[in-house]
Amino acid sequence: MLETSTEVCSAALFNEGQLLCYRENSEGRSHASTLAVFVDEILKEVGISPANLDAVAVSKGPGSYTGLRIGVSTAKGICYAQNLPLIAVDSLQAMTYGAIAVLKERGDTIDNVIFCPMIDARRMEVYAALYSSKLEVLDPIKAIVVDNTTFAPILEKSRVAFLEMEQKSANLLFRKPILSLLKEILLLQRIWLFHLLMHLQPLILSIQLTSNLFISKILWLRNRRKSCCNKNPDEFFIGVFYDLN
Repeated sequence: MLETSTEVCSAALFNEGQLLCYRENSEGRSHASTLAVFVDEILKEVGISPANLDAVAVSKGPGSYTGLRIGVSTAKGICYAQNLPLIAVDSLQAMTYGAIAVLKERGDTIDNVIFCPMIDARRMEVYAALYSSKLEVLDPIKAIVVDNTTFAPILEKSRVAFLEMEQKSANLLFRKPILSLLKEILLLQRIWLFHLLMHLQPLILSIQLTSNLFISKILWLRNRRKSCCNKNPDEFFIGVFYDLN
């Protein structure tokens, strides 16, 4: 199983539903240099070759376009070389499946829970979908801008579990109908801060450029003073007054 749809790059080997070994890297932007290495390492750890595989599964998104290309091309290369089946896995559905498994292990009741996995889509958007506890698609995958009204109709009727993909794992957060959408507000605050910094960047650069020019001017005047003071002090003061105007 290859996963490259987010900043986390991972490869895992399963046998009849049991995890044999895996490799994971959450540094980001290193999928191209680490994925093939991970595949080679886990195969050597178990002591098999690609020819012993029954199939290769890979995340099909949504997620990072570059990351998905790396994962899919690697999976297709292995399958083509060994004539193996290729299985494409929905990233959001996989997050939901994992959350359901965790809740069942904890003994939580999930019959009436709606699951809403989300992955950052950049540009103030997230990829999101709605699933039932039986992995039925209630609302298909789409890119949305989250605000304080996005999930209000659902929260008025149902208990919702929001799943957010972090660097190492998926966070699970329940929301009941009577609770406020604090998570969405915090998300909007982060987005607002990001755009504020983007707008301030030209101003910061302008201030930095101005300060550099000012410092250069001071250094020039200091050197001018050293050269003038050896001749006539009055010439130095006249020169400074003239130059500043």
